[in-house]
Amino acid sequence: MLILILRRSVALPRTPLSLAIGCYVLAILATLPDAAHPLVSIKGVARDLLYILAGYNLCVFFITTRRRLHVLLLVVLAAHAVLAVYGLATQLAGEVRIYGEVAEPFFENHCIYAAFIALSMSVVLSYLFETRTRGRLLLSGVLALWSVAVALTFVRGAWISLCAVVVFYLWMYRRQLSPRMLFVLVVAGAVVALVAGGLQLKYLFEERLAHALDTGYVTNRDRLDRWGAAASMFLAHPLNGVGWAAYADEYFRYIYFLDAYSTDIRMGAHNLYLEIAAESGIIGLAAFAALIAVFYGRMTRLARRLPRGGPRCLAIGLGGAMLSYLVHAFVNNLGPSDKIGVSFWLLFGLLAVVERLAEESPPAPLVKGGV
Repeated sequence: MLILILRRSVALPRTPLSLAIGCYVLAILATLPDAAHPLVSIKGVARDLLYILAGYNLCVFFITTRRRLHVLLLVVLAAHAVLAVYGLATQLAGEVRIYGEVAEPFFENHCIYAAFIALSMSVVLSYLFETRTRGRLLLSGVLALWSVAVALTFVRGAWISLCAVVVFYLWMYRRQLSPRMLFVLVVAGAVVALVAGGLQLKYLFEERLAHALDTGYVTNRDRLDRWGAAASMFLAHPLNGVGWAAYADEYFRYIYFLDAYSTDIRMGAHNLYLEIAAESGIIGLAAFAALIAVFYGRMTRLARRLPRGGPRCLAIGLGGAMLSYLVHAFVNNLGPSDKIGVSFWLLFGLLAVVERLAEESPPAPLVKGGV
């Protein structure tokens, strides 16, 4: 791919999205000169550049027709469905519990698994809000499967993120909502609740909800410690941070609560935004904010411009998937992870593809059967 770019046989897209991504890359590169751990930051930058290449650039370069987009969406949908089934099987095969292992060896962290499945759930849910979508029964079945899988991870961040996505879709599809659609949403929620209750796991859900706002609870106190450390790093290095990907190594110098349970564990800040601020300062935080603003600006433009149908559903669905990530990342570590990292940039790539195809020809259903 790099050889193709250098030879200019593949044209780099010149769009607001690509410009925003370019500024974001420059912002993370700006952390290298003063990085507290240069080798760690260099590896972190290289890792994220590969995520961008795999998720955004390759998608924009090779998904040039509606047929290719159709194939890509079906492959992604199938892969996520298979992983959800496998993850659910691993959950039910052993003792279902909070912080249990899920879908190993494909996922080493149950939060990553929940966030990964939530991305596809968000996109599929967008199509169910469109009353003209065909194949609604199949999509509803897939969505129900994913809902149970995410519910049994007991990851509150994923639950909250999906609630935010539903509210987002209620707003985006407000002009075409019907009593029937609202009834279906209520029934779907009730079915998921009944399935979870039928597995006699009520006490686990009650435990997760009971401690949600308890600052003395062990995991919540640990989050406050990680957030405090990130804030301290930012205040000490407000312009360009301590260096990209350096939070985990610098944390031990900024421990906030000495009695937090993870003070000897190398991991992230449990908050994407504080971690970006700590690692890249005001420059990185501003670049990331601009990146997300451009993404939603282009998505909103497509949602207003496109008629009802596949392309509009996909554009709104990408916005919903991005929202699920942004909300979940407020309370959990979702990286570094190749599955989440590539998926995040794939949202940008798919949005760019939808925008380009909409400009090249009149909109048509992007996926057969309404997927």
